[in-house]
Amino acid sequence: MAPLRYFVFTASEDGFGQAAWEGLASLRAEDLDAAQSELRLLLSALEARAPGPRAPLEEGGAWDWQLDRADEGDWIQLHLCVTGPAGWADDLLLDQ
Repeated sequence: MAPLRYFVFTASEDGFGQAAWEGLASLRAEDLDAAQSELRLLLSALEARAPGPRAPLEEGGAWDWQLDRADEGDWIQLHLCVTGPAGWADDLLLDQ
């Protein structure tokens, strides 16, 4: 996958083998289509290497994601949270 242009991620682990990758993209409305294309590619790459079913951990899932959007004047912020086994998505989401 090409380096990410819009999303910047950080990672944290819970000490029980699970991790969360928090991604933030802050962009102008004219860049939204390109950022959404990047998001679709990223989610497809994560799905292709899924460690199991996608669902919340408490529902038996192995990984999951959630996207939130906030509009602030001329700017749009997209917040993507990906959860799954520690280390699973590091090479896709970190050090881009």
